[in-house]
Amino acid sequence: YRALLHPYAASKSLLSLGINLGMGLPADELAADRTFLPLELMDVAASMHSDSGTLVARTDTVYLGPNDTGGSDPWATVAALLALGLGIWITLRGKARAMRYFDRVCYTTLGAAGLLIAFLWLVSLHNVTQPNLHAAWLWPTHMAVAWWRPGAKWLRIYHSAAAAMAAVFVLAVPLLPQSIPSAALPLIILIALRSGYHALQTAAK
Repeated sequence: YRALLHPYAASKSLLSLGINLGMGLPADELAADRTFLPLELMDVAASMHSDSGTLVARTDTVYLGPNDTGGSDPWATVAALLALGLGIWITLRGKARAMRYFDRVCYTTLGAAGLLIAFLWLVSLHNVTQPNLHAAWLWPTHMAVAWWRPGAKWLRIYHSAAAAMAAVFVLAVPLLPQSIPSAALPLIILIALRSGYHALQTAAK
């Protein structure tokens, strides 16, 4: 299912990233039915026959399809790499104010993505979104942590767990049964970096 949807979003990388993050393990199974896509349904209908001849008497093109999108759009991957680069730079500089603002944007954004994935898995009736391995690193609780008072003792445990899960997830990507979009990898590394930094800083106090 994931491969069938790819041509329709290849020129819109943010949309493609969102679709790939939202779809879970079932999206990587062999598609039993391709007619959920209009062009696939058109081909099936055109090949059907009845006693009086073909089922489709006439066709008319109102949309040329995904082949006219102009190729893949790399901007989601570029944006993710820039976010990782900025995260590394801010971490190395060690400016508390800059890190605080960066972490609020980073953790709030990824936490919101985690909340959406949790909804698609636990609430939504779309079978293709459940289960989803991205829940291992996209935690909805990141949204709360982003605005929590620094220095709380439980944050060390939280950040240690988040960093460990993100690091293990990156290392396990080649072995996972679910396809992981390339644009997601810099973001997973970013979580491992920032949470690891916070865990070490909390331990040092």
